[in-house]
Amino acid sequence: MNTIVTQLPNPREAQKFRLEKICPLLYNIEHNPSKDPQEQEQLLKLRKSVIECNNSEDAPLVMYISKMVSVPNEYINDTLSDTVIPSDQKGRFIGFARIFSGRIQRGADVHIIYPKSINYKA
Repeated sequence: MNTIVTQLPNPREAQKFRLEKICPLLYNIEHNPSKDPQEQEQLLKLRKSVIECNNSEDAPLVMYISKMVSVPNEYINDTLSDTVIPSDQKGRFIGFARIFSGRIQRGADVHIIYPKSINYKA
């Protein structure tokens, strides 16, 4: 663990040079601008938020879900949830994620974009 802490750059420093690999679309946004000025402004705000690892409440949520696992209902502690599980549902998916920007909160709507659904020019 000590090697990880001493050898790897902290996330705020690393984001600046990792963005090209994490999301080429955001990295190259100035070279391939949107035709819609409002969309361009939102994309620039999103890129700035990711680079700065902005975790404020008003920052856009950007996270990478690295693994999804199906967990049977009997292994889930529902005392923390107010979600009603339909009786025919055998389990739930739980994701392991790295948050690049924003905050995830209980009850928030999260939209998942699957890797093959994004077409961008790298």
